[in-house]
Amino acid sequence: MLWMSARQVMRQRRRYLGVLISIALGTAGLIVILSMGRTVKRNLNNDLTLIGGATIINVNYDERPGRANIAPYRLFSAASAAAVRSIPGVASVSVNITRDHAARAYLDTNIFEFHLIGVDTSFWETTGHGLVAGELLNTRHEKERQQVCVLGEKLAKKIFKNASPLGQHLRIESSMFQIVGIMSKSTSGEMANHAFVPITTLQDRFDGIPRTNQMLVRCVSWDDVEQVAAQIPGLIGEHQSVNLLRVLVPVGALVQVKRITFWVEMFIYLAIGATLFLGGYGIWSGMMAAVKARTREIGLKKAMGAQDGDILLQFMTEALCLSGSAALIGIVLGIVGVEFAGRSLGGRPPDAVIAKYALMSFAFSLLLGAVAGFFPSLRASRMEVVTAIRYE
Repeated sequence: MLWMSARQVMRQRRRYLGVLISIALGTAGLIVILSMGRTVKRNLNNDLTLIGGATIINVNYDERPGRANIAPYRLFSAASAAAVRSIPGVASVSVNITRDHAARAYLDTNIFEFHLIGVDTSFWETTGHGLVAGELLNTRHEKERQQVCVLGEKLAKKIFKNASPLGQHLRIESSMFQIVGIMSKSTSGEMANHAFVPITTLQDRFDGIPRTNQMLVRCVSWDDVEQVAAQIPGLIGEHQSVNLLRVLVPVGALVQVKRITFWVEMFIYLAIGATLFLGGYGIWSGMMAAVKARTREIGLKKAMGAQDGDILLQFMTEALCLSGSAALIGIVLGIVGVEFAGRSLGGRPPDAVIAKYALMSFAFSLLLGAVAGFFPSLRASRMEVVTAIRYE
């Protein structure tokens, strides 16, 4: 029965060409969208600093004036940072500290005031800040407590005018720092007016206790933000006090991003659904035409002893062969699409994920064929023998 049905579909391939294309494209689209969804969100997350950092959670202690006696200043421990980093859905974690008052830099006879921030090596990955020139602070700078700094692009222009600051030395308070990098204002916002030094150097070289201490937690995608934020207090509480701990989620930006992506995803899925619906309609229409064209054949088979169930099974098998062959073409196109998208986005999903969604798409296509082919098959099976044989 399967061989006969497949042969019949091959004979009618020109009639079914549009159906094959619709189902194949719909299947390929489903595989690409479902398989690459996580990768697309991760790549989009890397650029969310430009639209408000919707996936960055700010964790700090409430140290507003009048609360110092309730929650004395404290640093986040390495154990706390490691615990937060272990939460599923966390991409990176950074701890940074800022002096309790503006720092001063001296160049010739000029004095400049700005915020000085001590950052760890994860700060750049977590915040998504980019470079204009030079290099970012790295692990060696932090471990060796080097006197190096990165300037925001606006601050560098304010201090050095049109001259290149890279490699030059700048006296900040009473210490000399070598400038190793310039941070782009296009990815740093207000931080383009700040200076950045290794967190260990800030603790060693400057008088006065820093008053602003924060942990920045970047999530893999916006879908992870809420569940990650809910787990942070409990994990930090295992290593240090959480009295007056604040976990600040960018609710406004998060809602906006989710709203935009919801409608984009809805549009994509509607387009794929419409393509598959047209494919299903094509199966129904094609099978109805086939039943009509083969009325005498159905009558002869029944006259020779074929039961209603045999006729129903034959046409249902043809519908499944049609949708199944289209799905196989779609799976091949989908895998090619995933490979291409993976190279373009710099991340390919695991083979197990691709295989899972390929099987799901294949099963859905078979279901579509079964539903679309059922009524024409039922109509064929219920034909009267005499009427069918006499049909012209």
